[in-house]
Amino acid sequence: MSIRSTQFQSGFTLLELMVSVSIFAIIASLTISNLKHGNQKDDLEQSALLTASLLQQAQAYALSGQTLPSRQVPSGGYGLHFDSQQAGQLWFFADVDADGIYTGSDILFNKGEYDLPSQVKVQSLTIIEGAQSQTVPAVDFTFRPPQANRYLNGVLNGGTLRIVFVHQQTGDTKTVIASTASGQINVQ
Repeated sequence: MSIRSTQFQSGFTLLELMVSVSIFAIIASLTISNLKHGNQKDDLEQSALLTASLLQQAQAYALSGQTLPSRQVPSGGYGLHFDSQQAGQLWFFADVDADGIYTGSDILFNKGEYDLPSQVKVQSLTIIEGAQSQTVPAVDFTFRPPQANRYLNGVLNGGTLRIVFVHQQTGDTKTVIASTASGQINVQ
């Protein structure tokens, strides 16, 4: 009498391995695609939050009497300059000539020039006064010490500024609204 031993072979067939690798590749490509889109949304969000933060910093500098390296408080306070022709940049300045507008005599302060992420641009700059709105090519929003009075293009309580950022690749937008009446700065 002979005893036979039965051996079982375990493992995967080539077809099973190919299906598994294909499924993994599909999931990986979807994950990478979503991650890239998420990074683009983060760039847009970062630009809007940077702008709101710089406006709040200019306001805080005006309220606290922040001095320049010359140990003087700029009589025009501190502000941000936006230019739709140079839509990937913002300028933080000390308004030394007190006109409420960024000019050559003003001092870039606190790093001065800020670059937005490469695919994010300022899409529009709109000044809203009551029921009227006007899109402008450039705008300055300043806070004048000691009460941080708010100026829009040199006009005290000159309305509300709406800055719309756009991600050039996705078309997504993010808006920053700064009010001269209340001093509120919101990101939407």
